[in-house]
Amino acid sequence: MVPLKWRFESNIMRRFLIASSFLLLLSGCLNSYPLGMSEEEWMRLNPDQQFQARRQQAEIDEQKRMEREARAEAERLRQTMEEQAYQDRIDYKYRHARYGDVIQCVLEKAVIDFKPGWRDGEPVGFTLVRGEGKLIDIHSSARDRKTASLWVGLDDNGMTLSLCRKEPTGYSRNNKSCTDIVATTHQYRRGLHYSFDHNDMRGNLYCTLSYTR
Repeated sequence: MVPLKWRFESNIMRRFLIASSFLLLLSGCLNSYPLGMSEEEWMRLNPDQQFQARRQQAEIDEQKRMEREARAEAERLRQTMEEQAYQDRIDYKYRHARYGDVIQCVLEKAVIDFKPGWRDGEPVGFTLVRGEGKLIDIHSSARDRKTASLWVGLDDNGMTLSLCRKEPTGYSRNNKSCTDIVATTHQYRRGLHYSFDHNDMRGNLYCTLSYTR
């Protein structure tokens, strides 16, 4: 006669194996057996060996999960450090800016696809120093008060101003979501008026040089 304790432990093991098999089935794994085993290899194992194989696979999976989380955290830290370094450079440029390095702009009479629906946008102003790019918010003038994001950037030469519905990769503006405005320092000094109509946005832009931020 099998002792009651053994029967109890056997029932627990059997339920564990059934639950593990069910979870593996739900995960959609191509190989439903642990440690890369084939069905034939798996069936040759006794219940205790199957339990040990499942546990070993669980330990491997947990280790991989921890490694993925560590890599993701390292990537988040890297991005944070890059963003902080970029912001430090921009702040330095503003503090040491000379006349001609900073422009001030006002975007008005904007009509934008707020997705869904075209709406008039409220006027918005922004300031840029050479080499800076950032996102600004444009609010609709309708009662529903929708918000759309617009990326604005000024290149290192201070001549090309870009308006983009999507933030470009680095300073690559060769994409359909951007409108590029090229002007000289003299034109900015006199005050630049520019009307644009590009894809899902149009409006009037006025830019001039600024002495301070």
